[in-house]
Amino acid sequence: MPIDRCGPPSAGTAHKVSALLVDIDGVVRTWSHTGARLGEERARLPAGTLIRLAYRTAERELAHLGVITHDEWIESIRERLKSEYGAESVVAVDSWAEDRGTIDHAVVDLLRRARTVVPVAALTNNTTAVLDDLALDGVLSLFDFVLCSAEIHVAKPSPLAYTKAAEKLGIPPRNVFFVDDLASNVQGAAFAGMHAVVFSGSNELVAQLRTAGIRLPAQEDPPVRATSS
Repeated sequence: MPIDRCGPPSAGTAHKVSALLVDIDGVVRTWSHTGARLGEERARLPAGTLIRLAYRTAERELAHLGVITHDEWIESIRERLKSEYGAESVVAVDSWAEDRGTIDHAVVDLLRRARTVVPVAALTNNTTAVLDDLALDGVLSLFDFVLCSAEIHVAKPSPLAYTKAAEKLGIPPRNVFFVDDLASNVQGAAFAGMHAVVFSGSNELVAQLRTAGIRLPAQEDPPVRATSS
């Protein structure tokens, strides 16, 4: 579905928001890099080694774009470790790779409530391993779909990434509410025409959704049950 504008809506222009699109890392799950620290301690590596070799390389970007697989990215980290610190250092990778981050249960509750009133989907810069991670954490079912950059071969903040997500939702970008923890990704979404905000907490997001016209059921509301006559 083509975008009908070349930038964000002008001031004073309002469009009905009819879907919620969220980032995963930094919104649904957070990272303290416990696995990386444990791996470094186990292999007696300098602090920050795994973060440097895992996230500050071209291979990470290639994996996020689906040019190489998740497993190939992991193997590239092992090879870099071996080259810099010797063969025994590769034991550090397992602890890091097994770390799936921490799910923010306040956000999970928010998404569950949101899904009772609008479709909820995710757009994440990630390898396809994110789907298995979310399934293991029991939150994959929160979403109508999870679209990752490795699957669509384009990453945020490219406007094309948001266009593809809107197409999958079946609505124009102007009808999508998008939230991300990175301002650059929010700027890209706004350029694509979405109503986009920087994530600053679940309570703030509830208020922002309400302002955009999405009113969530209260947390304490019990499920509605049919009554017999």
